[in-house]
Amino acid sequence: MSQQFVVASLTAVGEFRTPNQGAGAQPISGTSHQPGAILTALEQRPVDVVTGNRTFTEEWIRIGANRWVCALPVNTGQSPGVGIRRLNRVAAASTQATTTPASLRVRQGPGSQFVQVTTLSRDTRVNLLHTTTTLSEQNLGEHGTWARIGDRQWVHTRYLH
Repeated sequence: MSQQFVVASLTAVGEFRTPNQGAGAQPISGTSHQPGAILTALEQRPVDVVTGNRTFTEEWIRIGANRWVCALPVNTGQSPGVGIRRLNRVAAASTQATTTPASLRVRQGPGSQFVQVTTLSRDTRVNLLHTTTTLSEQNLGEHGTWARIGDRQWVHTRYLH
């Protein structure tokens, strides 16, 4: 079964013809994926990248024939708020939840660094489509689990029950 990912960056993510394009490589023209977009991985491939005297690993995801996107570099120390995040399927028994705060911000992507698209009032029922766990995002927003409740609509699960 293929794995799904969400574009968890504040800017669009471009596609490349092969993994590990190297410094300065340009994405394929007209192939960007906007923040909050859902991508289906047909293949995943770790690629070691050497920059000066440092080596780090990038995770590349094939989303079509000769169509690759680079996920979050694994050990570069870059902010985990940038890149692509794995989506987890929500168990059928927990596909709905209710909002708990008086006003809950709905964001374009999984993190408080994303644009607010709307708000939901207390006791609003929402469908949980996917969840993704973010790492410690420090200045980029709250870490924890975010739930996708619609097309480019995400809420932090801390505010659901």
